[in-house]
Amino acid sequence: MLRELSVQQFRGLRDFTMSGLGRVNLLVGANNCGKTTVLEALHILLRVGDPGPLRSVLYQRGEYVQAPRGIPDVQAMEVAHLFEGHEIDLGSAFRITGRNDPEFLTLDVRIVEALPAQQLTLPVDPTEPEPQAGPSGAFAIALQWNRGDVLTFPLTRAGGLILDRWLPQRHRRSPENEARPVELVTTRALDAQATVSRLEEVVLTENEEVLLRALRSIEPGIERIAPLGSALRSRDGRGGIAVKLAGTKHRIPLGSMGDGMWRMLGIALSVVRAAGGVLLIDEIDTGLHYSVMGDMWRLVHDAAKRLDVQVFAATHSRDCAQSLAAIVEAGEAPRPEVTIQRIERGNPRAIAFTDDEIRIAAEIGAEVR
Repeated sequence: MLRELSVQQFRGLRDFTMSGLGRVNLLVGANNCGKTTVLEALHILLRVGDPGPLRSVLYQRGEYVQAPRGIPDVQAMEVAHLFEGHEIDLGSAFRITGRNDPEFLTLDVRIVEALPAQQLTLPVDPTEPEPQAGPSGAFAIALQWNRGDVLTFPLTRAGGLILDRWLPQRHRRSPENEARPVELVTTRALDAQATVSRLEEVVLTENEEVLLRALRSIEPGIERIAPLGSALRSRDGRGGIAVKLAGTKHRIPLGSMGDGMWRMLGIALSVVRAAGGVLLIDEIDTGLHYSVMGDMWRLVHDAAKRLDVQVFAATHSRDCAQSLAAIVEAGEAPRPEVTIQRIERGNPRAIAFTDDEIRIAAEIGAEVR
């Protein structure tokens, strides 16, 4: 597990460190303090050799520019927003480092001049603005994990990254990522197709009980859960999954049981999918009533421990933080399993609350957010 994370000049984090990490880590703090940025930094760092998370984090925030006319039906991700100040120039860079004594994992990302061969592959669109570039006339973005091979991708004249066009198949999967999966759950719930696909991997396995336990924390009467036929699935809706309730004869669509049920299933599926790796959850309490948050944390902690998952979650909710504290207070999370990390804008270090401090804060009702 990671014990420390350092970030330099990534988004709004000029020089930031988070240490004393445990198996379950809750990130708290005011709006725009950097909680989501920390989760993004972890996602990009831990997907060794895979630049796909760059596109993912930019897409989730709507950070894209018009693609050149020569490349139809694609979106160009605007990479400037990954760098401090939202601007890029030759030499602009950021670094993310994770430490687990005695090992380090480092990602360096830098803006470089595009090689002539790369420039020739870029479609020419006279309507695009001239690039802010050096003698070569074009930029590229270069990624390097632990001083290994450098992956370089050219940018459009407007500073856009069209990753699918330049990404060789060999970089999309790597042994490191197969051995240590990294799952990112955003504030948007998983769409129906992704949820059904993941459910099909878990149904009739030993991990199905994790899903049932999660759903029963909201509706105790749930007996079974199952994916439905492809004809009943939808891309944007919540079809394709049904549950069986005690005392009823008919199956009930999961989508009819509220947002909290769908969110809880998504969290449980993501914990299972992250087995042996890392789970990142933004605003983990989204769609959940405060009365089920204690059960949610027990589910997450117990499944993470059994499946060897390290969890990083963010929240704005006092109820969410107090529910986690209640688990620590009751002795359900052995040391040093749980930490609360308070992030303050402008503070170069997160304020880490250990299990003893979390327990004391819960006893006296102290605010840790």
